[in-house]
Amino acid sequence: MKDIYNNGYNYLGIEFEYEIEGYSNYKFLVKANGLSGCYSFCLSKEEKQRIKQDLECLNTMEKRGETIIPDYDSESFIKVEYGDEQVRISGQMGNMSDENFYRFSFCVDQTIFHFLIDCL
Repeated sequence: MKDIYNNGYNYLGIEFEYEIEGYSNYKFLVKANGLSGCYSFCLSKEEKQRIKQDLECLNTMEKRGETIIPDYDSESFIKVEYGDEQVRISGQMGNMSDENFYRFSFCVDQTIFHFLIDCL
């Protein structure tokens, strides 16, 4: 698991699992507010390219904006928002119709842009 952000209380990690027919699977681990969740995200080649471009733009332009990392197979997502000189990670792991799903939100620093780009 590659650490994307870790301040001792909040954590975001990513691990490449496999690629098949133009789709890549990544395992995301999130810890926030004393709870944690782990979920595998399936991303198409086009989605990965869009996300990387969005993150590059947010990192270099230093402007307000957001990008969403959606799971192809579920309602899971991770949103990266940049505004008012702060970066916020939020999202959901699992489907709302599932017995258990995990919602989270916490602030991080701008270093996550570079780490996410490198991992995707």
